[in-house]
Amino acid sequence: MNSRIKRWFRRLAVDRRGALIAEAAMTISVLVSMSLAGLEFARYTLLHQKMERVAAQIGDLVSREDMITSTDLTNIFAAINQVAGPFDVEANGKVIVSSVGVTGGGPLTMFWQQSSGAYAAPSHIGTPGNTVTLPSGFTIATGSTAIIAEVTYHYTPWVLPGLIATTEVYHAAFFRPRFGTLNQIN
Repeated sequence: MNSRIKRWFRRLAVDRRGALIAEAAMTISVLVSMSLAGLEFARYTLLHQKMERVAAQIGDLVSREDMITSTDLTNIFAAINQVAGPFDVEANGKVIVSSVGVTGGGPLTMFWQQSSGAYAAPSHIGTPGNTVTLPSGFTIATGSTAIIAEVTYHYTPWVLPGLIATTEVYHAAFFRPRFGTLNQIN
């Protein structure tokens, strides 16, 4: 019996009939893994581009107004998913628009803030009545206002969502109102 097992192992060692199938299986698994990783990377890059565009367009639309109403903001927020598609910002993100300025030589003040989206993300700038934090080097002159649009998106990967961590994508855009100060919602 011992010699029979030895002969079987020798034949198995020189037999090459299944080698192509084994090599193809390993190669295909590597190619599929690389393709899926490339797809996930492209999707993540597209998400960053879309969220940057959402912040810029929302901030631009608000800053074009000479006065803003709650209805205007509601209509602007309604356009978010059209710009962000195929990503659903209403379900997985948050858009926050703030009006910040300096009046009469006083401290930096947040005049108003409105948001849209189901994701619970705080503003990186601040909230009305609290300290306002602007990026380094960004200043607002006395009597001026800045419109700040922030977008936060809760990103969950398609490929191996349990292995690749979910992440929060954040973009902000800063605009000066074109026609007025926009320091109140009418």
